[in-house]
Amino acid sequence: MNIKQKTKKNGQTVYYASLYLGVDSITGKKVRTTITARTKKEVQLKARQKKNEFEQEGETVYQEVKIIYFSELLDLWFDTYRLGKKPNTIRVFNNFAKNYILPQLGNIRIDKITTIMLQTVVNDWARKAHQKKNSNDRTKGVCKDYPLIFTYIRKILKYGVSLGITQANPADNVEVPRPPKLESDKKLFFTDEELKTLLAYFEKNQNTYSELYDATLCKLLLATGLRISEARALEWSDIDFTNHTILVNKTLNNYDEVNEPKTKSSIRTIDIDNATVQMLIYYQKHQRIEAMKLGRTESIVFSNFTDRYITRQALGYRLGRVMKSAGLPNVGFHAFRHTHASMLLNAGVPYKQIQLRLGHSRIEMTMNIYGHLSQESLKETARVYENTLAAIKIG
Repeated sequence: MNIKQKTKKNGQTVYYASLYLGVDSITGKKVRTTITARTKKEVQLKARQKKNEFEQEGETVYQEVKIIYFSELLDLWFDTYRLGKKPNTIRVFNNFAKNYILPQLGNIRIDKITTIMLQTVVNDWARKAHQKKNSNDRTKGVCKDYPLIFTYIRKILKYGVSLGITQANPADNVEVPRPPKLESDKKLFFTDEELKTLLAYFEKNQNTYSELYDATLCKLLLATGLRISEARALEWSDIDFTNHTILVNKTLNNYDEVNEPKTKSSIRTIDIDNATVQMLIYYQKHQRIEAMKLGRTESIVFSNFTDRYITRQALGYRLGRVMKSAGLPNVGFHAFRHTHASMLLNAGVPYKQIQLRLGHSRIEMTMNIYGHLSQESLKETARVYENTLAAIKIG
């Protein structure tokens, strides 16, 4: 080791040397360091200390990331989890983390997290899910998604086990209480009389393009059971007027971003009746007229001509206005889907056909939601809506 001397600007003399420590056992690179001291003897002492430290650290200067708190493990896990995920999925998790996970566990050391602690947290969330609050005139459970939130916690701690940060996953033995069923103040579907009133209202109120727009959207939801997110994303190229079908292969989230449906079963082709086909042809004709006035063409079925897609909030406002004018309670867009399913079941359409038509991933989901409405008789699925409405005499 060659020790050199230099004089600082303030006149002070110091000694320094470049020290070769060896080859890093992890990176394979040569490791050197510079030692500075006031005397040659001190330089030699520091050099021996550096050499010993290098050997004690496994002959490496690589510093392993220290994960101590749950928030640090969450961040590390999220860096991998977010890859390939849809923007809305990332937003949902960030909301869960900010409002539920981090306030409870963020500042707790990972080695201090116990099964009892986690059980207490999830029990508290389950109790709060029994509460009700009104938001935008819709009843919601407080922390109603706690089973999903806890699934994230379990995954994060499992990741910690795989990295050797903790030896066991304290979430594995936690019993997650079953979510309570909250009774909604709103009905899930229209009665025959309400449907009769609504359709009569649409028959009398299609004098403007705006009224035609509202009538077409609502009647299409009734005729197909489409989710409103699917209807918002619908393009004219998805509709086959010759074969009387609608291709459902995308959805629009609350941030107006087009996504593929979450499950393969949601990607489907729906048969539509002749009355619905004629309604869409008539609506498309008038949409083209309106678009020409603005010097544009339109590929989106339910465009507002300003943005590419109309917002969920704007459609909600329009629906509220329609229901108020028709003298009916505002039951929300999902009631149209429930009404469609209830008409199919009451007409005797098998559960499997309804599952495929609605895009449910499991037939159990269809049976759990609509099972109590079923009656025994058989008709073709695509014609049931048309036949049912014909049976409800309007006017």
